[in-house]
Amino acid sequence: MDDFLEATDWRPDRIGLFGGALRYSKYGFLKRLLMKRIAKGATGDVDTSRDYEYTDWAEVEAFAAAFAAFVEGRLGRNPFPESERPSDDPEE
Repeated sequence: MDDFLEATDWRPDRIGLFGGALRYSKYGFLKRLLMKRIAKGATGDVDTSRDYEYTDWAEVEAFAAAFAAFVEGRLGRNPFPESERPSDDPEE
């Protein structure tokens, strides 16, 4: 992210960085082999018989809520129509 911001000289008001996943079950042979090699040094999660989830969904929800509040503060109104508003319940 730092390299991107430096290269573009962009200074966003908010940045959210979130973990992803290793979906070994979705990868073909070569991609699975490559991802296993990368994961060995990064996380150690090399059991290709299972998938790994790194996303902290509560953190994603908190960021989304804070971002929506920021946008609402800038616009003076909620940016989401009632039917499209994110839930306040992180379990949904």
